[in-house]
Amino acid sequence: MTGNIDTNIELKAKLVIEEITHSDMVLVHFKAPDLNGHDNEPLEKALAVQ
Repeated sequence: MTGNIDTNIELKAKLVIEEITHSDMVLVHFKAPDLNGHDNEPLEKALAVQ
């Protein structure tokens, strides 16, 4: 599951909880910090992680 800047994080968390009940592992990737990093926006990248 990849999330962009406008991703509904609460929905993503709900889906992860549902998926982990019948999987050994769930990988969640948030694209927002990557996008800010590529755009050389370190403060926005830090905010995206928080």
